[in-house]
Amino acid sequence: MRKLLVLLPLTVLLCVALLSGDNGVLLRVAFAQNEGNILFVEVWQLESGSYVLRANFTEGGGSVSVNGSQWFKFVVCHRFNSTLADDCNQAVDYTQVLMNITGIWTNEELNNTSCELSGDWYILKEVGYLNQTLNEGQTYECRVLQKGYY
Repeated sequence: MRKLLVLLPLTVLLCVALLSGDNGVLLRVAFAQNEGNILFVEVWQLESGSYVLRANFTEGGGSVSVNGSQWFKFVVCHRFNSTLADDCNQAVDYTQVLMNITGIWTNEELNNTSCELSGDWYILKEVGYLNQTLNEGQTYECRVLQKGYY
């Protein structure tokens, strides 16, 4: 009985410490539907050494609650008209995806990771890594912009 009385408060303290360490943050992701050129935006969160998908937005964005004490990966999939580029290399050269996050990133250019031709479109993926913690209880506005140069 004595061990139970000692273990119970320790267990409750440990649970409170773990729950309060969640560092809840709200990310609001928005992007222009720009003639449907941005196909989706994904938010990934680093958990136990691996990135886990937290949200996939396809219709102009949305909100996701995340643990601000973990790092993030943003993946943006977009398309570029194949008549404006001769190959994937040109499609990558002619496009740019920028991301803004309240107080953190201003026009941060994401890095291309893939390109493939699908019908009349080049389908490209861009990735950006946010390797810093976010303030607990804060809402961050995340804006994505795709630009095409030709």
